[in-house]
Amino acid sequence: MAGLGEAASVIAVIQISKEILFLCGKYYSEIKGAERDRERLCNEVTALIAVLEKVQESAKGPRATRSSTLDDEQVKKCSSELEELREVLKPGGKRRIMQGLGLLDFMWPFTTKGVEKKIEMLDRHKTTFNLALTIDIKAGIEKQYLAMLPNAVGAAFNSYRLQHEPPCLPDTRVDLLKQVIEWSADPRGKCIFWLSGMAGTGKSTIA
Repeated sequence: MAGLGEAASVIAVIQISKEILFLCGKYYSEIKGAERDRERLCNEVTALIAVLEKVQESAKGPRATRSSTLDDEQVKKCSSELEELREVLKPGGKRRIMQGLGLLDFMWPFTTKGVEKKIEMLDRHKTTFNLALTIDIKAGIEKQYLAMLPNAVGAAFNSYRLQHEPPCLPDTRVDLLKQVIEWSADPRGKCIFWLSGMAGTGKSTIA
């Protein structure tokens, strides 16, 4: 699925996503509706991690190949946007001491609309990775089945296995070959000799 550089990038994105989940879990906000927003955001990050881990898993083993549909720029863009989300979630000036409890209360930094935008971003990346994974798995299965198909030795395109053999067996197609030779030697003959027949009747051999 992926080359070494691409696989390493995916691992880094997984790590950032897990850090985001950890930060979301540290919030105890009193903002109305924030609990539901945090839950939705965490669910979307969890879903993205699940897809990324499948991508990472597909990159392991001797049969692993570089993805034909997922490029480094897509992974880098996802990583960049997740890093921005992580930085916003890191506790900073928006925290206070809960009175009488001595616990840190991290104020949730997003409005519901802001959470919606982040969820859309996460879903977009999840869809991109999922699509790439599906296409590459399908291509891998097709390649595997094609490799299992039997092949006729010497029947491949441009095969030279029988290049020194006569094109026709002795005493076969005598009349037709005579017509072709006479046509080619006739200066007043037609420009085209139309050779037609059903599949497998030897047109290519005569030609």
